[in-house]
Amino acid sequence: MKKRIVAIMLIMLLAVCIYAQAVETPLLTIKLTVPEDTKTELNSIGMEMSVYKVADIVDGELEFTESFSGMKSGTDTEGEVFAEEALGIILEAENLPEHEVIAGPDYSLGNFETKAVYLLVAGDGGELLTEEIDGKTATVIDAPLDIYRFSPILLIANDETEVDIELKYEVEDKLGDLIINKYLTDYLEGQTVLFTFSVEWGGKVQKVEGITFSAAGSDTIRISGIPLGETVKVTEIYDGADYERLSEKTVETVILPPELTENDETGTSDVPETQDTPAADEVPTAEVEFFNGRTPDASNGSGIINRFTYIDGEWVWNQG
Repeated sequence: MKKRIVAIMLIMLLAVCIYAQAVETPLLTIKLTVPEDTKTELNSIGMEMSVYKVADIVDGELEFTESFSGMKSGTDTEGEVFAEEALGIILEAENLPEHEVIAGPDYSLGNFETKAVYLLVAGDGGELLTEEIDGKTATVIDAPLDIYRFSPILLIANDETEVDIELKYEVEDKLGDLIINKYLTDYLEGQTVLFTFSVEWGGKVQKVEGITFSAAGSDTIRISGIPLGETVKVTEIYDGADYERLSEKTVETVILPPELTENDETGTSDVPETQDTPAADEVPTAEVEFFNGRTPDASNGSGIINRFTYIDGEWVWNQG
């Protein structure tokens, strides 16, 4: 009977010890908050956050893991030097240290240990690309429409069971060109005729440009510096005295990089017919077309080019 009681007591004691250990070392869930305006693109390119355990926190002191045993910045986890040095070790390692990966669409992962220091490094699953910004190292994801630059995130986990980290980064628009093709099918002799276009993207008019003709034919305007992926709306706001439009007043297009201009499965274009597919080393370009012809009752007239300059938040009109 005593043996049974002793055995039961030992089992109970073991259960208490296991329970106490579980209470002392709760598990941690790391969740990333990704801004909605770029979440779709980041998901599409496979953005992920690699989580490296740099050190355990034991009695308030840091005990570095084997992969980060070469850390020289001590325990100054408040300074950026610590994160920079830990990232340097990751980049210089022949093989990446052991790590967990937080990926979309949920960007949440549990089962991390508390009382530890982690470094979170963004990437796309391939080789880590980096860039120096103001003396600090950022990892870079070169997406089809934008370039993203991420700073490493240092996480000091004490007794938390869940942390929510807002993913912060710099975004640089990739840019393309728009070509406006203007065709004048017939012309009234002795007249200089002006055609004017407004170019809108990002919810506002960004450019106003004009083309003058002194004979029938065609001419073009090239506008550079338009963010890829933006819907560009081109409107013919003045179509010349004594001339009528033979095409739509407003045309929309989207400038896309080569890898997004064709459907991989069908080989058919997913963008307007006016979208050209440039070579990989060329600036992505889209084209739109406008046609005009002389009205039946046209009479002699003239035109002037109106130039618009964006100054202090508004367009200033100049004649030239």
